[in-house]
Amino acid sequence: NNFLLVNPTSPADSVMIDGFTLASPAIGTPALNAVIDSLQGILNQRTSSGVNSYRIQLRDGNDLFLAAPPNLAEAFAIEDNRLRLVFDRNVDVATAENEANYSLGSGISGSTVDLATVLGGSGSVVILDITSVLTDGTAESITAQNIGAATCPTCLMSSTTLNFANGVIDRMGLGYPEV
Repeated sequence: NNFLLVNPTSPADSVMIDGFTLASPAIGTPALNAVIDSLQGILNQRTSSGVNSYRIQLRDGNDLFLAAPPNLAEAFAIEDNRLRLVFDRNVDVATAENEANYSLGSGISGSTVDLATVLGGSGSVVILDITSVLTDGTAESITAQNIGAATCPTCLMSSTTLNFANGVIDRMGLGYPEV
């Protein structure tokens, strides 16, 4: 999640970009030879393995401006029939709110994605309303594809699958005392 940014007209001049220290989830490394339009972050001086260097620490995926699709970073249930998906950068609302761009692993058994909503109308979080045929706590997966970045709506992500536990487990069913 660290990479060097190099000016092609002066390849000996480079800047270390740190997409790990401050960002949660970590920022993935762009493809080799990707053109970075611009970036912003926190300038930091650090010694690593005896080498003192300056680096720019990215705070989140929105600090890196390039023509690239978002990456699905986290998926988890927030209610029995509701999921929260977190992407590494702001998503294009039109593609992120298209339910056809999501599928559940148990879809073959009848589970469906019924509604996709970008939290707050813009940003990197998508809430999915689902109908699930699985019981709470069962292993499940969500696949997202064809979702663009807010800064590049035509840069569509490839198919990405993350696992999560279906539903919200009742604390009473786990033997914890009621609060």
